[in-house]
Amino acid sequence: MADIWGLPQLATLPTQKQCPRCKEPATKTCGGCKNITYCSAECQQADWPTHKILCGTFKDFAQRPAGKCRVVAFLPGETKPRFMWATLVDEGSYMTFDAQSLFPTSERYESKITIHHNAWTDTGLDYELHVYFTTRATDFYPLPNQAVYTACGGLRPKFSYEFNFHGPIFAFCGRLGKFLRDPEYEHELVQAHDMDMRTYAHLVAYLTYYYNKGFASLKGPKVPCVKVACEGERKSGTPSHQTVRVPRTHPIFIGQGVSSKISEVYPPISQSNCNE
Repeated sequence: MADIWGLPQLATLPTQKQCPRCKEPATKTCGGCKNITYCSAECQQADWPTHKILCGTFKDFAQRPAGKCRVVAFLPGETKPRFMWATLVDEGSYMTFDAQSLFPTSERYESKITIHHNAWTDTGLDYELHVYFTTRATDFYPLPNQAVYTACGGLRPKFSYEFNFHGPIFAFCGRLGKFLRDPEYEHELVQAHDMDMRTYAHLVAYLTYYYNKGFASLKGPKVPCVKVACEGERKSGTPSHQTVRVPRTHPIFIGQGVSSKISEVYPPISQSNCNE
């Protein structure tokens, strides 16, 4: 493939410029994974119920094995998603992920969803996310995939017959042939990217959008609020009260089903920490 298109199999993702929760300029990096940035502490807190699931394990997948690409897996019998390594297969003029080898023989992959935008911000991506699964999984797994529920961070996904996420699910990242403006390979994968915490945020936005009934009510302009500093923040010089704009996806608006409290957000963006 590299000889035909002059492209490396694996490429670095474009630099992140927008906050994944509100599309404002992203300048504050997560202190844990150091792989995603936000516009503010409030947007980090809004993303934390889902982000925390993989934040601490991202560093364990820093060294890529030869011929592999980092993917996100939602496996039956497990309560949360996780990173995995998948094999890239070069087909000459295009390439594929060896998705079939990731699925048990009796549950072969047969379906794929392609994600082109962030559902929270309604902005397009410079790459595509591909979700592989099988619609026949209910024959082997009568219960929905619990890892998908966990990934939605309290916003309960609504499963349908079309996307009955019961069996194994794998999410990949890359660019299709339309990027090269070649009609023959428009729907073929010509370049891959490792899944990371940014692409995972876009993936969860898709899952939340299509499987949560009240999603639309959580979109819209940020809400002006007054932030009251805790004792630890005041001792470090933080003003006792300050005006902030809070995204509607923040835990204070979502209500029941979100396990993390605002004071439990970790790792913080700032050096000061609120230990209430």
